[in-house]
Amino acid sequence: MNNKQGYLQKSTMDAWLLLYIGMGLYMVSQVLFTRSSILAGTAVGQILCLLLPSLIFVKWKTGSVYKALRIRPVSAGIILRVVILAVTFMGFAELLQMVTQPLIERYFPDQLAAIEAIMKMLTPTSATGLFGNLLVVGLIAPICEEVFFRGAFQGTLEKRGPTRAILISALVFALIHLNPYSVFGIFVIGIGLGYLTWRTQSLWPAILWHVINNSLVTVLLYFKGDSYTMPLWLNAILAVLFVIAAWEFTRHTRLGSKREATPLVNAPKLLSRKFSHLLTASGVMLTLAICAGLFCFGLASLGSNFLEPKYSLGDIAVYLRGPAFNPEELQVGDVVVYHLNEGNLRYSRILAIDSDQITVIGRFNAKGDRINEVIDQKQLAGKFIWSFDPGEAIKQLTETNRPPAPTSKSN
Repeated sequence: MNNKQGYLQKSTMDAWLLLYIGMGLYMVSQVLFTRSSILAGTAVGQILCLLLPSLIFVKWKTGSVYKALRIRPVSAGIILRVVILAVTFMGFAELLQMVTQPLIERYFPDQLAAIEAIMKMLTPTSATGLFGNLLVVGLIAPICEEVFFRGAFQGTLEKRGPTRAILISALVFALIHLNPYSVFGIFVIGIGLGYLTWRTQSLWPAILWHVINNSLVTVLLYFKGDSYTMPLWLNAILAVLFVIAAWEFTRHTRLGSKREATPLVNAPKLLSRKFSHLLTASGVMLTLAICAGLFCFGLASLGSNFLEPKYSLGDIAVYLRGPAFNPEELQVGDVVVYHLNEGNLRYSRILAIDSDQITVIGRFNAKGDRINEVIDQKQLAGKFIWSFDPGEAIKQLTETNRPPAPTSKSN
């Protein structure tokens, strides 16, 4: 075997190409769709940008979707063990977050308010909201993410060995969630999901664990609120049971013979080496161009706009008002336009709705702490739809920046 043949046989460039395409499309979809509806934007992004590219990728590469993605039935015993693993992992994950949170807060001190605001927006406040979250977060997202990460991505990376493939897919899976407070827990569960897929040679156990995990979190948010944490003693018991269940699962699925590799491992490389390098360079340039374009259109600040939209004089903002605006149709996560006491307009995102009282993300006070604001429907001017920033900001419409730190007077 010459060097070129060896490269083509062991190269995992296809996996990284899939990751680039899938994540690139997903980021753009979140910019475009989550402004109007977070759940709808998430569902569209998951299906069109993760699931669909994965299916096209494995079909193009192997010709067999089911075999390549390891869509195979498993025994009732495996299903029961996965359920136990998924439930007990909740306690293990909370203990892990308790241990790592001081470290995260030290290096990401400004992210806590953002994460808390996101959790409030994702907390269902009605039976309809609970159903929507269970459908999108508890079912659609787990299926799409497992097909993408444990099916197509990890399956292709297994050309270089299962251990490396499981660890890399788990690391990428943790990083793309953009949640520093849960990154360690997501990384660990990513390892577990990848190990389950390889160990059982089926994607269903990983999907089941993912569905149970997301659904349990959604239900707890609905009934207990986003600030709820399980008692320490319960977390400790669940963590011990998780370790025992993981050991028993490994013992039960002991390797009796060499496992059959997914067809993705032996599939020929889609692109030549030179073309892969050219495509990689083009991808980097395209990413930079997209970021520049998004920045010019005022969309590159998605991270901050997602929580607290900032607009300036000279911006063009489109929002529903008058007869077209119905306050009764507002939902948590919507961006509303409302009048301040002095008559100026302000934009902010809804955190909670209680009858005529609406809680929105507030401004920073003199101490640098964010204070959420409570407004009533009489202050509402409309619902935000779309904005365009034609140039450099001239003057802030809203006082959302942190106040400057007080300076000590010299004697």
